[in-house]
Formats: sequence, C-alpha cells, structure tokens
Amino acid sequence: MLFYMGINLGAFAAPYGAGTLGERVGWSWGFLVAGIGMLIGLLVFLWLSRGRFLPFVKPAAAEKAGRNDAWRDPSTRLVLIMVFFAAIYMIGQQTYGGVMNLYVHDRVSKIVFGFDVPTTWFLSLNPLVVILGGPPVSKFWSVRDTKTRRLTAINKILTGTVLMALSYALMMVVDLEAGKDLVAPIWIVVFYLIITVAELCVFPVGLAEISRRAPPQLMGVLMGLWVFTMGFGSLSAGWLGGALADAPTWLIFAVLAGGGSVSAAALFALEPLIRRRLAG
Repeated sequence: MLFYMGINLGAFAAPYGAGTLGERVGWSWGFLVAGIGMLIGLLVFLWLSRGRFLPFVKPAAAEKAGRNDAWRDPSTRLVLIMVFFAAIYMIGQQTYGGVMNLYVHDRVSKIVFGFDVPTTWFLSLNPLVVILGGPPVSKFWSVRDTKTRRLTAINKILTGTVLMALSYALMMVVDLEAGKDLVAPIWIVVFYLIITVAELCVFPVGLAEISRRAPPQLMGVLMGLWVFTMGFGSLSAGWLGGALADAPTWLIFAVLAGGGSVSAAALFALEPLIRRRLAG
C-alpha cells in the first residue's frame, strides 16, 4: 500500500503543473513540463540504480527452472483469476481519464467560490484519495480479513468491482436528473471518492498477493500481467467511449455500471468453487 501511495504522489501533482499550463497557456507547454518531469525521474532512477541503492540480484538457477510446473501451481491459478476479473474492473476504472474528464469539461459547473477550476484539477482527486485513504482502507481489510471465510484477494476485488459499479450508477442518476443543466461539482468529488476506494480494494491487493504467492519463476511475468490490466482497461475504455460517442452520457455510465454488476455477480458465484479448488 505504501508503494502504491508513493506512485500517486506524482499523479496528484501533475494536474496542477502540466494540466494547468496546458489549459491556461497552451498544451505544448503542458507537454513540455510533463516531458521534463519524466526526464528528471529517469535520471534519478539511473543514478540510484548504479548498484548502491538498487543492487541487482542475480536469480538463482532454481528460479529459472521449472516454469511449466509453476504454471500449474494453485497460487498461480489464483493470480490468473484475479488478473481476469481485474482486467474487467479496470475498464471502469480507467474511464475517468477519458470519458469522465470530457464529462467534467462539458457537463460540470466548475465555478467554486467564484474561481473557475481547471478541468484537469479534478484528476488530482483520484491520487489525493489514494494518499489519504490508503491507511484506513488497509486497516479495514486487516481487520476484515480475520473475520471472513472467503478468499481475501477475491473478496477485495469483488468489493472493488461493486463499488465501481455503484459509482457509475450514481453518475447515471445524476446525469439524468440534471437534464440540460450543469452538474454540481460535488457529485464528481463523490464519484472519485467511491471509485478510488474501489481502486484501493483492487490494484494494491494484486501487487501484494503476487509478491506473496507467485512462484519465483513467474514473479516477473505475473506482475507484468497484473500491470497489463491497466493497459487493457485504458484501451477498452477508449474503445467504449468512441463507440458510444454519439450516445447520451448516462448510457455510457449505465453500460459501465451494468458491466461491473455482471462481473461482480459472476465473481461472487465463482468464489466458493475457486476456494474449494485451491483447497483441493
């Protein structure tokens, strides 16, 4: 969780730098600042990776062998199931960078206390909730995990998927109620709060479970598959937004809420079977 919170520190700052310059001055300046930031990050990484701070650990021979057997390991199968349902979840999660950002630009009132809030600033709500909400969510699950018989990793992904579906169901109702009027910005804050708590139930959990369960021979591959779910979600969200570009926005929200609900129902029904198979 600390690792994931650290990632979001940069995501929180980016909208106020590159985003503000892009909207208020020009997008070429925004891209320039973003590029400079990434260059600085690369240089710092290269400097730290010289061996003193990030020493290279050569894999043991035993870790290189037995990959075929490792794919049949029960823990590996659990990770693959998690990857499958996380990829579906990520379609809804990654939509806020495209469809939701355009929605805020076109359909949300951004005047707060007389100040015209840049659209990109709303993107900082997600990393802000990650940073502030990471510890309490982690504490909640540390207590909850001791009281449930369900597989903890599956239970967390299920909870995150339900919350994701609820966040888009909320936006569907808000959009329908607003009609042709602009949506109050508080609803976007509530949306980001719900969907980011959902994110905290899914993505950091996968990183932790793979680190704990994955066979050494497949650690890199499985970790790559887990991160790939974000790319799959972004690609699918972009396709969905393009396919429904001419449809009312509430319909996009309804599709996302419905897809999340179906995925959550399927995972809820399959969890006992998965648990028995792993125990066997």
